[in-house]
Amino acid sequence: MEWLAGALPWGLGLLMAGGAAFRLRALRPDWMHALVLAVALTVSAVLMPLARIETLGHEAEYLEILLGTRGLDAGNAARMPAMQWLLWCMEGLGLGQRAALAVSLLSGALACVAWAAALGRMHGRWVGLVAGLSLALWGNLAAWSSSIYNVVLPFFFVCVAFWALSLLMDGEDPLGAGLLAGAAAGLAVALRLDTLWAAPAGLLLVVLNRPKAAARWGPGLLVGALIALGSLLAVRGTGELPGSGEWLGSFRMNSALLVYFEPFQRLWVLPAVLIGAGLGLRAKWRTWIPLCALVVSVHLAMAGFNDYGSRHLLAAGLALSACLGLCSTQRWAWLPLGVAGLGLVASLVDTRQRFYASEEHFAESVQSDLPQWSLQDLGDCALITEDERVAAEGEQLSHFNLWDPEEFAGLQAQHGCVLWLMGVQDYRWSSLAVRDRAMRVERLYDLEPLAVVSNSEDGYVALVLRVERARRWPSATLVRTLP
Repeated sequence: MEWLAGALPWGLGLLMAGGAAFRLRALRPDWMHALVLAVALTVSAVLMPLARIETLGHEAEYLEILLGTRGLDAGNAARMPAMQWLLWCMEGLGLGQRAALAVSLLSGALACVAWAAALGRMHGRWVGLVAGLSLALWGNLAAWSSSIYNVVLPFFFVCVAFWALSLLMDGEDPLGAGLLAGAAAGLAVALRLDTLWAAPAGLLLVVLNRPKAAARWGPGLLVGALIALGSLLAVRGTGELPGSGEWLGSFRMNSALLVYFEPFQRLWVLPAVLIGAGLGLRAKWRTWIPLCALVVSVHLAMAGFNDYGSRHLLAAGLALSACLGLCSTQRWAWLPLGVAGLGLVASLVDTRQRFYASEEHFAESVQSDLPQWSLQDLGDCALITEDERVAAEGEQLSHFNLWDPEEFAGLQAQHGCVLWLMGVQDYRWSSLAVRDRAMRVERLYDLEPLAVVSNSEDGYVALVLRVERARRWPSATLVRTLP
């Protein structure tokens, strides 16, 4: 059954995509597509220091399948059957971790090309070029393109689905376009459940633009929906989905957090985003209402997940990059577009510096004017840390113990004080996505830096922050308490 749950979506999806390939002659690569591909690969495969990569958490479980040390199982939302089956097949072909990394890097780059082609169909080649380049320079995508976790490959299929829908609206063969859109959408959800939240934007795109010959393109979309539904039911049958029963509290905590849109929420990028959205709504509202809905639906849906983070917002980045693309259509908008481009590059450089950064690099970034403490100086306060060098695994408190203000108040009452030991995992970018949790804590609470704690015997370093008061409303702005 485990084999079938993973193989069936791939079999149906590839069969549909093959049928579409016989009918579609739509992608005519040109220098613009080549430029987007070259920039995306340069950023993700050359600029990012791939030698630092460590395979951690759920990604390590996928790696075990790839190396043949773990068999297929029924899976769950973090270990999808279709992704397991792909890596199992790669292991059977003798392909190792380097091949899986190459697939991920290429998927991220081709996603940029597919989105550039889709926007080119809907708004013109130059809009597609700028949008594709903006996506390629996005540090969030560049970093996740280095991971064999099921993040970038499903995102690639989301982009292919939108490209197929752009072909459909542009009058290409409706049967081929419908087959390709359905195959890509179905595989995206089979590989990662939260890609499902891009579906409302795609459906709205179809409803508002009313492509002809629904009897020809409709079956392909229907089969894609059945693939997605089957994958959802297969995973749902293995147990509760992550975050189940905590939706309301998580939504209150996350819905106001914009930091995961980095850098599109920043003051030097946001004007270009708003200008582009306005230009798009004025030029082709039937296209831009769905794109605006894409940002809203993904953010609000995923805000109900207690471990919400930047990895969940790749699909929203499509609409945001499209906004920058629209700025290229008006000369007066070139200045904010240029400033936004600099913002993207600055954010990319920051991501590169944090990318699997070492503990030595983190120690250099910590405020040097603070007092130096040893572990014995921490006293009897409740310690928020998951580092075994400080607390045994069964005694650890984590970021999750701070999500509920009442639980935080209980820790304060029991221990008298709560200290967060911000360590290297909180600072650096890694596939564990601990930094996303750290940024949430920074916006949920008032924090007071007290000291730098270290242990020369094992190299442990952490910034000691007193967690003082839960904010009534999370801060949506950047709070510069953390390095």
